[in-house]
Amino acid sequence: MMQSPLTEAQMYAWGWRMPFVLGAIAGLVVMYLCRTMVESEQFQRSSAAGSPSRGGLRVLLFSG
Repeated sequence: MMQSPLTEAQMYAWGWRMPFVLGAIAGLVVMYLCRTMVESEQFQRSSAAGSPSRGGLRVLLFSG
């Protein structure tokens, strides 16, 4: 995608940095969205009740 509008010299000079810049911008957008989202009612109820999690990442990755 980035190679077609840029010459080879431009790619070697500064064009290779563009994916990193786009990734940084996307990361900032995601961080903003995560901070401003409202939690679901079900999550808020379970958090208020103090119910423990059911294993989290371990259950997600290793459940059969």
